[in-house]
Amino acid sequence: MKFLAAIGSLCEILATWMTIVSVGVMALAVLAQVIMRYFFQSPLIWGDELAKYSLAFMTFIGASVALRKGELACMDLLVDKLSPSAQRIGSIVVMILNLALIVFLLVCAFNLVTQRSVLTQVSPAMRAPMQYVYACMPIGLFFMAVQGFLCLLDLCKTDGDS
Repeated sequence: MKFLAAIGSLCEILATWMTIVSVGVMALAVLAQVIMRYFFQSPLIWGDELAKYSLAFMTFIGASVALRKGELACMDLLVDKLSPSAQRIGSIVVMILNLALIVFLLVCAFNLVTQRSVLTQVSPAMRAPMQYVYACMPIGLFFMAVQGFLCLLDLCKTDGDS
């Protein structure tokens, strides 16, 4: 169990830093775009594209951090209306369904990134390989699967302790 917790902590630290870097890159790209456009009347061709791709990385990878901390947006109205013991069971069922969806999306994202059309595609302005841009999906979903599995273990452990 300690090994899984260590892997979860490592994934959380890595995802947190990747999210921080993505936010920083996005902020710098937007700032540079604004400065170049309004002060020098010469907009950057690649600024908007870099900001969009950074936003995608921030979203997919940052979701795993939010999932682990219990800060991911969810609708828990039904679960909150249940008795305390039923709330645990409901939370476990919801987490299992979330994990099933995450694993399904992970497989789909991996299949997308490995398609020949994606492997040969480049971004319009930066000419960056799109496989690196699309890689944020399987990376983020993998981190979410790890964190979701650890959350499920925590829920089951809590359920068994009471």
